[in-house]
Amino acid sequence: MTLVRPELLWLGLLAAPVVVLHLVRRRRRRLRIPSLLLWREVVAKSPRRFGARRLASLLSLLLVVLAIAAAVLASADPRTGAPARPPRPLLIALGASARMEGARFEAARGVAEEEIRRKAPSDPVTILLVAEEARVAACRETRPEALAAALRAARPSLCAADWAAAGAAFAETLAEGGRAVAVGIAPDVPAGVAVHEVGGGNAGLVGFAVRVTEATVEILAGAAGAQGGELVATLGTAEVRAPAGPEVVLSLPRGAGGLLRVEIRPPSGPAFDDSAEAAVPPFRGLAVGVADSGGGPDPFVRAALGAAGALVDADRSGSFPAERLAEAAASFDLVVLAADRAPGTLPRGSYLLLTPPPEILGFGPLPAAASAPVWAVAADHPVTGGVDAAEVLALGAAPALPPADAVPLLSLPSGAAAAAGERDGVRYVWIGLSPGNSTLPVTGAFPLLVRNALRWFAALAASPLPPAVRLGDPVTPAVALPPALRAVLVEGPGEEDRAVVPVRDGTFAFVPPGRAEGEIRVRIGEATHATRRNALLPGETSATARSVGGPEIPDRSGERDTERRFWPHLAAAALLLLLLEWFVGGRE
Repeated sequence: MTLVRPELLWLGLLAAPVVVLHLVRRRRRRLRIPSLLLWREVVAKSPRRFGARRLASLLSLLLVVLAIAAAVLASADPRTGAPARPPRPLLIALGASARMEGARFEAARGVAEEEIRRKAPSDPVTILLVAEEARVAACRETRPEALAAALRAARPSLCAADWAAAGAAFAETLAEGGRAVAVGIAPDVPAGVAVHEVGGGNAGLVGFAVRVTEATVEILAGAAGAQGGELVATLGTAEVRAPAGPEVVLSLPRGAGGLLRVEIRPPSGPAFDDSAEAAVPPFRGLAVGVADSGGGPDPFVRAALGAAGALVDADRSGSFPAERLAEAAASFDLVVLAADRAPGTLPRGSYLLLTPPPEILGFGPLPAAASAPVWAVAADHPVTGGVDAAEVLALGAAPALPPADAVPLLSLPSGAAAAAGERDGVRYVWIGLSPGNSTLPVTGAFPLLVRNALRWFAALAASPLPPAVRLGDPVTPAVALPPALRAVLVEGPGEEDRAVVPVRDGTFAFVPPGRAEGEIRVRIGEATHATRRNALLPGETSATARSVGGPEIPDRSGERDTERRFWPHLAAAALLLLLLEWFVGGRE
């Protein structure tokens, strides 16, 4: 037994005056009386209790002294056993990024459960889930059942891990003298933090891009950590395989379109990067109407359209008199107009114009070029991709100054000879090189230009959305939308995800909420188009653990508070003794 305040034992001296006062009796007064006869009779008839009275007096004194002793001992605070150590905060930070999916997160949860089992009962525990930000799953909780429930509810997210987000929590815990633990794959944490690394190999996709043509779907995919594996692409009933590598090109027939899926086999590690998907719209040839200015369609134009193959739906295509343009344009997906005069009016729609500069679209005519080479080509535009400027010699070309919203495609020294753009609902490709006044039709550049233009218009007609988007990137159209369109409806990938997104300057950009993968549907006008969202996180896929395991977890689970305090019992005993003395003294 130990006394916490032994210096208070001097209060026991208070018993001394009590004893002295008890022993000092008052002197008896002597009274003179006429006779002792009556007193003798009273004494003779009274019982003799002088011995009992003295015993009661001594008992009363003993009770008071014992009460004082109990009170003094209580004030000294006697204790036995050993007190528990002060509570020590425990911070457990679990990596909860995409690379922790599956067995890795289960292993991390097991480490956290072991840390909780080995902590002292009074230690408060905080659990952080570290993904793109640090999220609190439990805060200074001591109950094991509540901590277990928080760990069961924890899930990794489809995002990268930012361990710096937990830096403030680590610093605060260490400053309090607590224990900070990081559990994950190579966590980047401050000194003093115990690190438990979880291992396990991983192979996954780190790159995915899709290009859709009228007949094929071309895929560029990259894989990491997949030595000996293969990439498998499927679209409908078609399937193609290739050895996995950092850059793999796959090609599939487009067919009727549908869901394109690329996956790595055999899968390894987390599943988030084992596959990627894209929405391939069904191909439909364009209904092309050729405006006849008299004498039949231009033979060079007719030949170029004939060489376009499936891009032109022959059953729905045809020619019509140029003067019926206003009423016939709505019957075709694309109108081809080859004339010596620029059109005065153009109804809403898509046009391939082989005319002088159309001032109605904002072009400013420039002096005609008798003979000039094409000295610049917009190689990054779909219409002029692959066109060799050296093959084109402009004879009698009609250059122009294009409007600000148009993209120059072919440039002469004096101005633009071709441009593409959209204005007032008219989407156009204008070529100011007349087939009869240049070398363009007799080279391979002309049918290539026409074919590229048809592909561009066909892509617009099929779906303005890209086949796939990366998680975190905005959904935005690949082409300009009609100017009259004010908003679109975006749904997915979650069942409850729905938003009306405004359209400005023919485009929009919207990042769907949440971290889910899957189909995103966009209603544009009366048509609904789809794309697929994929979680491709190269940093998460390529991450490997430096080591597996961590330091030994200290065991404080056996620490208990065995200390017993006796002052409440002694104080109660002192009070009881005083009550007993009051009873004895009262009877006396």
